[in-house]
Amino acid sequence: MRRARLWTYLSSVVLAGATTGCAAEVATQEGLPGDEASAETSQELAGLASTFWIPRFHERQTTIPVCFEGGSNWTLAERQSIENLAAVWEQPNGVDFYFHGTCFSDFPGLRVGRISGDTCYAKIGTRGFGVVNGIRLTTAFGARCVRHEFGHALGFTHEQERADRTTCTEGLGQTVPDVYLTPYDDSSIMEYCDPDPDMPSWIDGAGLLAVYGGGEAAISSGKVAIRSARGTYLRYNQGSSTVFSLRDGISSPEQWYIDRGSGGAISYGQVVTIRTKLDNKYVNVQNGALRAGAYAGSASQWQVYNALAPLAAGTIKIHEPIFLRSTTGLYLSRNPSTGAVRLVTPSSSGLSLEDAAWRFHSLLYAPP
Repeated sequence: MRRARLWTYLSSVVLAGATTGCAAEVATQEGLPGDEASAETSQELAGLASTFWIPRFHERQTTIPVCFEGGSNWTLAERQSIENLAAVWEQPNGVDFYFHGTCFSDFPGLRVGRISGDTCYAKIGTRGFGVVNGIRLTTAFGARCVRHEFGHALGFTHEQERADRTTCTEGLGQTVPDVYLTPYDDSSIMEYCDPDPDMPSWIDGAGLLAVYGGGEAAISSGKVAIRSARGTYLRYNQGSSTVFSLRDGISSPEQWYIDRGSGGAISYGQVVTIRTKLDNKYVNVQNGALRAGAYAGSASQWQVYNALAPLAAGTIKIHEPIFLRSTTGLYLSRNPSTGAVRLVTPSSSGLSLEDAAWRFHSLLYAPP
């Protein structure tokens, strides 16, 4: 059954947070032993944050188009098999691989090609967008090959590249991850060493939820990254006159603590505070401008609203489009002309989703 996803055994998971960040690039390939992986960097359940896919700003779900190179290269049964195997990464309101059939010249998505030999390959995350043979599967592809490479295509790399790995040292030197989404997992489908699984582990699934959300996975008081609708992350520039900016990827300056005061899942409309990870300063609104400083009462307080349904109630879901409103009535936004961070007042037509919508990634684990 195509939709028998990893979600079936993750439906009861509610994340309090998970990590994101960027890996340093190296000119190597990522994949399985005997599978070339991409000349990219990122890492599994650690990952390259700048290569994570983002939904269009008016959608909750991340839909990733997929096609097959050369219609005659694949039988209908093979296409259906790959589609069913990749579906293990899908989840309600999270990720959806949308298979279109044979590729055309400017296909806007993942392009699956076929190669001889025993080496599978995949580009990391969005770096495979529109690339001919961005995913390459062997003639005798199996479940592990397909699922591992589609894991790369989601922005995840090899688990053993993490600094906190235990014993696995196969294929090192491909990536230095900058974002850890889960604790180290020696049963990850993204690791080379035994037990060499052909299914993502439940910990893989928790990392997937941290990035792409889905189902009822909620944001709780704890560490988060705050991502713009353009895919860049809110950054704290400690000691700079430009206190806040946006950048690709996640490191310490892009990590924040969100707190509703009593812990637990955060609901829409609740008052929260947002603090920097670097020096524990609060994001304040003072005299109509953004500042970083000590707690300042209402100047340090924010409310979170559902960007697609501002009157919606309930808990905030991971990766759901949100508005961040200060208690002074100003909203956090991106300047469309300069890309800078600013505060805005809604116009008569409301707020721009493209500029004022944000998404939370949950960050329980940070790189050393």
